Amino acid sequence: MTEAQNPNPEALEKFKTTLAYVSQGVRQLADGICGLDVEVPILKLFARDEEDYAALRKLVESEGIQSPISSDNSFYVEVNSGLTISDTPITLLGVRRPDPKKPYIGCGDFFVDDLPAFIEKITAENQECAKPVYNAHGTAMLELSHSDIDVLGYVIQSE
Repeated sequence: MTEAQNPNPEALEKFKTTLAYVSQGVRQLADGICGLDVEVPILKLFARDEEDYAALRKLVESEGIQSPISSDNSFYVEVNSGLTISDTPITLLGVRRPDPKKPYIGCGDFFVDDLPAFIEKITAENQECAKPVYNAHGTAMLELSHSDIDVLGYVIQSE
């Protein structure tokens, strides 16, 4: 078995604890900014440096197969390991290359049914904490942030 298939148990435990922290942060953003209690099925950790990126990527790879949504900046897997964080099955898991413009621990995505109407409503009420953005593939999203929370949340259109 390769290291990616059999990660160090201590590193794996720290990895899962960090994922839970990110999930909870996104849930706090969703509740505080949008008034929603959400599940966060998509999680991504932000690497601090290239060594951190390599270690995190191995852990991410151990949870599934590479997803076509991977980009130059972010590597994702479609989770097939049964990974559950904060009582939510994780469907996509990623790691972002180091970026000094993103000093966060990570981010998570959750879904809404009518994203355009949701963006209009939430940005009108919370301009400082919610802004429309596009991902690397040109898909519209709503980015949620707060100065007291070191993760980002992204609202995306339900499939």
